[in-house]
Amino acid sequence: MSVRASGEILACLSLSDVPHVLVTQLMVQALTVGEVATVRASVLQAQALAVAPGRVRATSLTVAALVWIIDPWSNRPFNGVGAVAVIYPELPGLTYSVIKRPKFYTGVATAPSGREVRVSYASTPLWEWDLTYEYLPDWSAPGAATPSDFKQLLGFYLSMQGSFGGFMFRDPDDNTVVGQVIGIGDGATTAFTLVRTFGGSDGTGTEPVGGVDVDRPFAVYFNGVLQDQSIYDVATTQPVGQLLRFHSPPASGVAITADFSYFFYVRFKDDHYDFEKFMDQLWSQRQLTLMSMRG
Repeated sequence: MSVRASGEILACLSLSDVPHVLVTQLMVQALTVGEVATVRASVLQAQALAVAPGRVRATSLTVAALVWIIDPWSNRPFNGVGAVAVIYPELPGLTYSVIKRPKFYTGVATAPSGREVRVSYASTPLWEWDLTYEYLPDWSAPGAATPSDFKQLLGFYLSMQGSFGGFMFRDPDDNTVVGQVIGIGDGATTAFTLVRTFGGSDGTGTEPVGGVDVDRPFAVYFNGVLQDQSIYDVATTQPVGQLLRFHSPPASGVAITADFSYFFYVRFKDDHYDFEKFMDQLWSQRQLTLMSMRG
């Protein structure tokens, strides 16, 4: 478990060998990473008294807990490590225009003189996509293994329980890098976060990828020389935390680059969308918005 806490007022009083802990007005975000549950707690106001090991009493507790009742990750090995998430369906009814929206978060305080103090709360943006489906046929060819386009899209939305579930989305214009700089070896580090750079060669637009597309080629280079896949693994189990792991640390000063394809890790922005039936067995969806997440 990893825990980040802020705004914490903590009084800790050790009496004999049994600790008594009083916690009030605790704002905490706790993330448990495991096969069973993912839990997020915020604005936690609690008074907890540890009266004995393993026993806690809590009162006035306000908590938001998230437990995956759907499993968006399925075990699928890739170079020995990793998994593939649920992937957003690509349907022919998607039409133009498609709107792509990067969003930053900046705090601005303006003095009476007009001078400003600005604080950036994020070094990378969250992204949104507005998608329009002009037609979604509600029929399938006889014997087809997949449902109709309409049932695929609406069924996918239902399976995600609206904005609840996270999944992978392939941006048609932002899904592949060639010669992407991953890092510089220091002789000790073995794990490097997989990133993509979108924009100028000065590093503009560099951010972690949501997920690696394991069905497409993946190649790693040291100083431009292709490396054998036996010297590394790609860990894909953590969205927006995809790692390139070497069995031995690259030598100091070695430039590590990679060619690969990737997804954005996203969710539906809203808990309700309108699907319009405009002809028999023909539906449309005027605007469906996806938004990226930080993992």
